[in-house]
Amino acid sequence: MSRTTAPAGAPVLAAEAWAAGQPFTFTFGDNLIRGAADTAAPLQRLIGAASADCSVLTRIFRSDSIPAHETLLGAADGPGSCPGPEAVSFGKDRLDHTGAPWVHACAARWVLGPVIFDALRDCPPRPNGELYLIDAVRRWISTGNTLTALPLRPDDLRFNCDNWETYHDAVAAFRP
Repeated sequence: MSRTTAPAGAPVLAAEAWAAGQPFTFTFGDNLIRGAADTAAPLQRLIGAASADCSVLTRIFRSDSIPAHETLLGAADGPGSCPGPEAVSFGKDRLDHTGAPWVHACAARWVLGPVIFDALRDCPPRPNGELYLIDAVRRWISTGNTLTALPLRPDDLRFNCDNWETYHDAVAAFRP
């Protein structure tokens, strides 16, 4: 567990010995998610749909209404009429979301395989010196790999609690 607000690359890389070559889940503690009633929890759904290399829960947004502080993955198909979104294979053809009407934003729940450690080591840090998980994943996808993106259901609640107002909203929504 990281007790800093630094990007997730360094803490994930530090977990390599602990992971011992096995897939593992990685969650951001400042994102609270509650699954829709009468369904499996979102993380359980992700584990069930996960690929061994890299999978992520996403929230699909219209590209003209992306909330601040969302981490974009890339282009998405629009929401369908089925009761719950299906997992999609996400490859390099979806990375460029310029002009896309819908986008996948990462929803802070990952299943990561051992490939993530090489991807992080191969990824240059940003100019501020920080190593971002999303940069390593996007770079890994750009080399021809795919991840599994599982959109949250429309009735799943998710709060990105990066400020007190959002945290207050989450507490109010989750109280019985």
